[in-house]
Amino acid sequence: MFTSSIFKSGLYQTDKDLIIPENYQVLFEPGCQLDLVKNAAFISKSPVQMSGTPEQPILIFSSDQ
Repeated sequence: MFTSSIFKSGLYQTDKDLIIPENYQVLFEPGCQLDLVKNAAFISKSPVQMSGTPEQPILIFSSDQ
């Protein structure tokens, strides 16, 4: 059995590591922006599906480098 984790369209900022364990279904919706600050990381042990579009790309970045 899988647990779902959905990142809906919008801007998210975190200074904590995002760690997704095994057996999750991870989906990023179009227009999702994930800003990882203060050396935060995104780590997934499950497959990640990103469904961006040219009009609504998915961005994963760090605004503070």
